[in-house]
Amino acid sequence: MFPAKQRITCVPQTASKIMNSNKNNNHGNPTLQNRGSLLSRNQLAKRWGVSKETIKRREREGLLTPIRFNQRLLRYRLDDIVAIEQSLLA
Repeated sequence: MFPAKQRITCVPQTASKIMNSNKNNNHGNPTLQNRGSLLSRNQLAKRWGVSKETIKRREREGLLTPIRFNQRLLRYRLDDIVAIEQSLLA
């Protein structure tokens, strides 16, 4: 299971700006205040027991929406992942 507190070691400056600008902003943008609520592609693949390629395929199919910090760095909101998991169990 995904640990409650996650540390992202490489967050670019643009991501820091997003996190700071979203503190009091609730305009439909994903709030990134809590860094522990984000999963990497690798973490999500391990959580679901699938390959990273399967996660990429789900993105192309539109089933997963990553938050992109730049061309190489992306994360998935844990709230979105939990919602997907709950919808599959229902």
